[in-house]
Amino acid sequence: MMRESKRAAAAAARGAWSACVLLAIATAPAAAATFCVNTEATAQAALSTAATNGESDTIRFRSGAIEVTNGLLFTTASASADDQPLTLTGGYNTGCTQRTGTTSLDGNGIARILEMRIHGPQTVVIDRLSFIDGYDSQRGGNLYVGLFDTGGGASLRIDNSAFLLGRADLSAGGFDLTGFGTVRFRNNLVIGNSADDFPAGAFNITGATYLVGNTMTGNLTDDGEGWALYANPTGAASNLWLSNNILWGNDTYGDAYLFGGGSFHLVSNDIGVRTNPTLVTNTDNLSVDPQFAPCGFLCIRKPLKRASPLVDAGMNAPQGGMPAIDFDGLDRVVGPYVDIGAFELEGLFADGFD
Repeated sequence: MMRESKRAAAAAARGAWSACVLLAIATAPAAAATFCVNTEATAQAALSTAATNGESDTIRFRSGAIEVTNGLLFTTASASADDQPLTLTGGYNTGCTQRTGTTSLDGNGIARILEMRIHGPQTVVIDRLSFIDGYDSQRGGNLYVGLFDTGGGASLRIDNSAFLLGRADLSAGGFDLTGFGTVRFRNNLVIGNSADDFPAGAFNITGATYLVGNTMTGNLTDDGEGWALYANPTGAASNLWLSNNILWGNDTYGDAYLFGGGSFHLVSNDIGVRTNPTLVTNTDNLSVDPQFAPCGFLCIRKPLKRASPLVDAGMNAPQGGMPAIDFDGLDRVVGPYVDIGAFELEGLFADGFD
């Protein structure tokens, strides 16, 4: 009898130990994987692995130009759910140990540069990448992201990136972001994109959308009758926040087409022409010439002149947060308030005494 009692106790102890091991495995954080890429092929291999490895992944792009001829694709649609965080970030040295420059992904006018289809409550970050000369026959010439988790658990953040010279035959030459969840689009430069309509880009989000500190200028529609940017907070519970943005100088009928059944909040923006939905928040907005500083032939940067009315005219703590650096990687706030747009003047004569 005593021997059987000992066996029972031992079995119970083993069961308790096994339960503890299983609990530890279930609650342990996922492993992290880091990839260093410098070609379309190595980038696609990393994206394909990240879609199925069940790890928190970071894909670091080496600095320089990367030619994209087939188009990069990330999707969890055809595999078991992998909802671990994914970060795409650019400008790294040969060993991807430190950031030393910039990365340009060039579609050469023949391919959409990146398509992402997120089917779960995944967090995705795109940081310091330049998308140049992408093309799609429908929409999202440089970038398309679909967030398909109807529970709204997905999160997309795009910071300090450029969308340049993208082309779509229908709409959203620069980018097309659509679906369910939370989207933060901050400190980005959107220039020279084209489409029949909404050449800069489109947001069609059920959830919360935050546009903070972006500069969108020089985008054009084929006939000049469309709008530069489309932003639609889909559904009554959705919110769209625009803070510290410049939408000006686009070769379009207007700069911001704000439409949808959600709530609109505009704080400290400079917008040329926009639609007039009912605004829940309407604070310190302008419609004036930004006074961009000259920066040379074929320059894609759009810093401000010292005399610009947008210097120190932004909000330091906008909804959706603000990166610590501006588009150039310099301090985001210099002086009492942040500058409107993607660039911050850094010194007394930062614009060449202009």
